Amino acid sequence: MNKKNIAIFVVTYNAEEHLKKNLESLLESKKHIKENVSISINVINNYTVSFSLNNFLDKNNIKLFNNYLRPSFSTGHLSRNWNQGIILGFENLISPVNDVVCLVQDDSIFKKNWINYIIEKHKTLDFITFGGGDQFHSYNVEHIKKVGLWDERFSNIGYQEADYFTRSFIHNKNNISINDEMHFRVFNPLENRVIEEDDDLIGYYRNDERHLESLKHHKTSLTIFHHKWGKKTNWDTVISSKIKDKNVYYILYPYFEKDIYLNNKTLPKKRIVTLWDFLMFLIEKNSLIYRIFKELEYQLKKLTN
Repeated sequence: MNKKNIAIFVVTYNAEEHLKKNLESLLESKKHIKENVSISINVINNYTVSFSLNNFLDKNNIKLFNNYLRPSFSTGHLSRNWNQGIILGFENLISPVNDVVCLVQDDSIFKKNWINYIIEKHKTLDFITFGGGDQFHSYNVEHIKKVGLWDERFSNIGYQEADYFTRSFIHNKNNISINDEMHFRVFNPLENRVIEEDDDLIGYYRNDERHLESLKHHKTSLTIFHHKWGKKTNWDTVISSKIKDKNVYYILYPYFEKDIYLNNKTLPKKRIVTLWDFLMFLIEKNSLIYRIFKELEYQLKKLTN
């Protein structure tokens, strides 16, 4: 049996009590792995003014990524954190270093046998979510190739998941399972054997100060969502296939996204790339022009050497 490599990234912001419980549940679940699986646990720490779990992380071989450049007074940028986890987790979309990447918020508690369950489900699915919004979501590399990264214009902790779930349905609906019952976004549902569901584990329901502070910027993210999809768009209109993705997407991480948007044969519509990329695409489509171009390039190099 081929070994499966699973990377888990926990995003945290000034919530060490919740984070430690999360990590303890992860460590406990590792004891129940039935298959040939290698698990790496990583923490993306957005609060660097004070962090006291370094010894706990070191003792349990948990890797820490400190976002030192994020201001301690900011109120969350989950879309960027999710992209960081995806990029660090796969590294390369052609030869990914992990088979599955799991992203999770720090106040989630894992069930004991979740790893076996998620591995089994990813044999047929590319993208799986559980919990409220983007509380837990897992990927294989094919989903990223088809859908891309999260839109970082959603710069707080709201509506980024509404946007990504919408894009996931449009571009890969036959290979996803979305289980966001909190926001009435459900498609191809699965039984939740991954994380515990309790109101105390949802920042909004327990009046978490961090969550309430970020809510002040929900209107900004909602405006972006309406700009992309229209004011009348909701989950019902999404799954009824009444909307299309006509948005322009900007490439922020070309060293990673090159395998999503560009290859030697096609240049998908609605993608912002450099003028040089577009010129080369046109040249490569015509074999005669391409040969002439290469000959001119060769002669030019000879003249300059």
